[in-house]
Amino acid sequence: MDKEKINEFDFGIRSKTLNVVIPDKEGKLMEVEERLSAMPIEGPVPIGIVAKFIVDFNSLSENCFGNYCYKELIIQSENSKSMGIVFDSFYLSENAEFYIVNEEAHYLQGPIRAEYVSSPDKFISALMPGDKLKLLLVEPVDERGKSSIKGSKVSHGIVDFHGAGIAREDCNFGFNCSAECNNNVNCFSDYQTEANAVCLIVDMESGPNIMYYGSGSLINNGKQDFEPIILTSGHTAPNLYLDHLQFVFHYRSPQCSPNTEGPLSIWVQGAQTLGNTVAETDLNC
Repeated sequence: MDKEKINEFDFGIRSKTLNVVIPDKEGKLMEVEERLSAMPIEGPVPIGIVAKFIVDFNSLSENCFGNYCYKELIIQSENSKSMGIVFDSFYLSENAEFYIVNEEAHYLQGPIRAEYVSSPDKFISALMPGDKLKLLLVEPVDERGKSSIKGSKVSHGIVDFHGAGIAREDCNFGFNCSAECNNNVNCFSDYQTEANAVCLIVDMESGPNIMYYGSGSLINNGKQDFEPIILTSGHTAPNLYLDHLQFVFHYRSPQCSPNTEGPLSIWVQGAQTLGNTVAETDLNC
């Protein structure tokens, strides 16, 4: 199913809307704002809050048309600049597909199929702009009810990573918020290979109720067997619970001038630590 087909399922027609309720939301957001504006920032950079949010697709009603059955759900976290979802169960039947679309339908994650999900017991969706996401499960009629999709958490981001026009005017982080000393790597032709190895790191699970981000670089290993290794700072992932970390590659402006938002389409989830942080250098692999 392509994006045009997804757009045929208009918001609110057959979808159930669930609002994210965050206890002491304003207080928690203020704490993140204060930590984000403090310079220098000690530890990983906070970019939002994470709230408990239980949803089970098996409890949703379905609509069947022709050879397929559809289950739809809208999740809204008011005034969020970006959203992501943590799934404790993401088991798709053999031919089922799952889509996540933002309200304006200009960001689409999918089709997600069973063979694409390496960690079905802890699958985390890519961050998407806005404060409303539409989730769509598509199952063949003869596989209806065989998928198990259960969400446990939703992130409410205060940073605009997408250049979607929802960033703060005084922002310090996010698209178009680089410091004066930062340079667009695409203005330096000699560094394109190295730039391909740089990744944005998103962490929705380490801190209590807070979402973080940092950066790292993909490096070669001594065996020369192409097994990927990420080198990052120790404070980016201080707790070393790495199975939930997300690595976003090619997040950069595709051109030198003018700057435009980078793609957020290449996400890799999960890693294992190879050793402890080197205290003298704050490096970690």
